[in-house]
Amino acid sequence: MMTYHCTACWSELPAGAVGQPCAWCGAATDAPGDYVDKLLEALRHPEPSTPVRAASILGQLGARRAVGPLLAVLRTSPDGFLLAAAARALGQIGDPAAVPGLVELLRHGPLPARLAAVEALRRLGGAEAETALRWAARADPARSVREAAGDSIVGGERKVGREQRVQ
Repeated sequence: MMTYHCTACWSELPAGAVGQPCAWCGAATDAPGDYVDKLLEALRHPEPSTPVRAASILGQLGARRAVGPLLAVLRTSPDGFLLAAAARALGQIGDPAAVPGLVELLRHGPLPARLAAVEALRRLGGAEAETALRWAARADPARSVREAAGDSIVGGERKVGREQRVQ
């Protein structure tokens, strides 16, 4: 049996309640919107694995309208796993507008998020991404991040931005 939740308060809805106002907050439970809209709402879900899963799917879909909400996740979430998933998704989507947020994450995020930021910046490419990767290869406190960033730029040969992106 499928379990439904209110997308406003995330309360579990009783069987047969879809289409009725939420008994907890009164919001409409037949929220219009397509799959991407629902994934964007799921980025705010209180159960920790749901936003991570939503970010991953948004990246796999290449959902360009998710760039703003994923960047908001980078600015506001304390969850390192969600930050990493959002960074990977931004790299998969391929919008250069994500580079400044990813650079900030690379400089100040937790370890898993910094590793994901390296991967995303490598995929996105560009001068700002390359500069950030060179900095990380020299100065990041974690050896794994320094090595990953260094592997992105080998002996002056640009590997940055070489990923093929499916649009």
